[in-house]
Amino acid sequence: MKREDRIVASPDSAEARGKRLAISLSGTNLARASDYNQRIVLQAIRLSGETTRIELARQTGLTAPTIANITSRLDEMGLIAHLGRKHGGRGQPALRLAINPDGAFAIGLNVDRDHITLVALDLAGEVRSRVTREVRFALPSDVLAIVAEEIDGLLAAGGVDRERVLGIGLARPDDLGGIALPHKPEGYGSWSEVDFPSLLKEILPWPVHVDNDAAAAALGEAQGVIGQERPSFFYLLISAGLGGGPVIDGSYYRGARMRSGEIGLMPDVGAAEPGAVVQDTVSLSAIEERLLQAGRRLDALEDLLALDPVMATTMDQWIATPPAR
Repeated sequence: MKREDRIVASPDSAEARGKRLAISLSGTNLARASDYNQRIVLQAIRLSGETTRIELARQTGLTAPTIANITSRLDEMGLIAHLGRKHGGRGQPALRLAINPDGAFAIGLNVDRDHITLVALDLAGEVRSRVTREVRFALPSDVLAIVAEEIDGLLAAGGVDRERVLGIGLARPDDLGGIALPHKPEGYGSWSEVDFPSLLKEILPWPVHVDNDAAAAALGEAQGVIGQERPSFFYLLISAGLGGGPVIDGSYYRGARMRSGEIGLMPDVGAAEPGAVVQDTVSLSAIEERLLQAGRRLDALEDLLALDPVMATTMDQWIATPPAR
């Protein structure tokens, strides 16, 4: 079992997909909008996989000269590649365009109560390399040490050019050190005082963007092809805790208090213990606690797939009913 989620879409026609992209990737012909239009065109190329300037104009609503100027700039920046000419139609064959995966890179860092994960992604959104450390309640000094040990190998394994790394996307649960979880050690509350960009600046010399882990997962899904085909959904993230993220018409909805997807802290009226919240039952921490009660220690997620009758029975009971407390 890997710490990644994938949704497989059913096959669809190119025409239907193009119509959906056209709705969600509208550019603007207003003045001073070049940066916005450039992002829209780059996103359209990425989501299409392969396209032409004519198709881009149809999808975005931008004029042919505007598309020509933008794609020329993207080519000069090394962000797109030419795949030759598209033959079969009338007139001069159209130039086929695609994202240059090596044009830019980003690093993802996920800090949670039971693991630390680093990934390197290319401009096409593909994971080029990944490192995960199963660590229970890692402290700031532990995270710093792990990142320092792994970053060079991560970049080398992914063929990442440091000069083309644009930034760091850091995902962590809200109130990382404050939420009550089984076996949380003393001192873990120190996370409440940590500023992640300051903590990591000596090791990761790039801009750091910090967000809630469930929100980051939902945003990532919304920016992919699946998000364009299913623009409204609720992303459920089961980790050491439980989080969620609502996406409505392609945009992540944070809510008035920035906690729109905080499903894990909702009261669990069906639990055996009064005052319990949903993540007391639906979380990896809850699974681990129940296994400990049955005499089984969960050292890694892969252990959940082991052919162990005690573990299998415990898992079936966990799925069917809330744990007794």
